[in-house]
Amino acid sequence: MLIGEDPSREGLRETPARVARMWLEELSAGYREDPATHLKTFTVTDAGLKKGVVVVRDIPVRSICEHHLLPFFGYAHIAYEPNGAILGFSKFAKDCGHLR
Repeated sequence: MLIGEDPSREGLRETPARVARMWLEELSAGYREDPATHLKTFTVTDAGLKKGVVVVRDIPVRSICEHHLLPFFGYAHIAYEPNGAILGFSKFAKDCGHLR
């Protein structure tokens, strides 16, 4: 009754179980995934691969602050120098998504 609610009333009785399921099935789902499953590379010939850095910007990211247990969101930017292989752009988004 700390906030003026009766925790035994019908609308709140199952709230602790719902919150636990939310954490296990949704908010922390990425922690149980192996990021390597998303990383598939494509080999390219030197003629098809230009020298330089590949940059993927503005990948939407959302997660939970482990200290405050509050959500946060933003954008990730990834840069890498290919060494005979490249990653598909969709793989970056999946890899960022598994970290939530």
